[in-house]
Amino acid sequence: MLKSYLYLVPALLCLLPGCQLPSPKPDTGEPAKKPGLTLLNDSQAIAGVPTQSIDRKSLMPLHIAGILDKTGSTEPNKIPNFTEEQLKTISKALQERGGEFRLLALCSDSDKVLAHLKIPVSIISPTTPASLPEENSVNTIEYAKLEQGYSQRMAEYKTKKAEFDRANQVQRKANEVEIEIFLKAAKSILAAPSTCKSTDIVGGIKRVDLFLNERQPAGAMPVRKVAFFLTDGEHNTTAATKPPEMKSKPEIVVVSPGSGAGMLEQLQPNKFESIDAAIADVLSH
Repeated sequence: MLKSYLYLVPALLCLLPGCQLPSPKPDTGEPAKKPGLTLLNDSQAIAGVPTQSIDRKSLMPLHIAGILDKTGSTEPNKIPNFTEEQLKTISKALQERGGEFRLLALCSDSDKVLAHLKIPVSIISPTTPASLPEENSVNTIEYAKLEQGYSQRMAEYKTKKAEFDRANQVQRKANEVEIEIFLKAAKSILAAPSTCKSTDIVGGIKRVDLFLNERQPAGAMPVRKVAFFLTDGEHNTTAATKPPEMKSKPEIVVVSPGSGAGMLEQLQPNKFESIDAAIADVLSH
């Protein structure tokens, strides 16, 4: 009986001018959602994040070994050569997320000097203090206390932010100098003719594995390791038919248009036809 009265009261009130009762909603058996709250599954949540809000600095630092075939088989097999612009693209990515790049010319041996670029991981910018609540949401005395604390935190933030900006500017200038030194050293490697008479794939794998397996300082961020081969993978300096085990467990990328990856096929590489596509894939995650 009481339940009937509860339904009757709003109906009587709505006899007044301007009042409208909402249309009854069918019972779907699903729990009611709070106003203004939309529940998303993981895919919907990720899709709803604007691209510009994703911080590239959240990506892992990169350690990349670039292995460039300089043997006589590159021309008939259409093995491409890095360009300076492509190395600049990789360098700029390291500028944003930190890491190392070493470039090895693959020849009849693998004891050549590597062009080397090392960029430290960027320092983290201080976080802006949380905003004050709406003034009318708390009493006057409590709001005054919150405002005083906020002013103090904001002053500390501005000091730390100014220090961060100065240190970041100094580091970026130092990085630009390192990039210029690296590109100059790499330029001579890129320009060298592909005239080596045999290909030491095994030695090249061992050399880059040594770099990628180097122990990182205690407390350093984990790094993503990539062995980036521009070669047909045909080893012919020894009778070896299997690649050595790579202790560093890197991602293997091979760019070799129109041909297989030779010995590198056994390492289950990600294969690409163009260098640009391979670089875009490596830098995308």
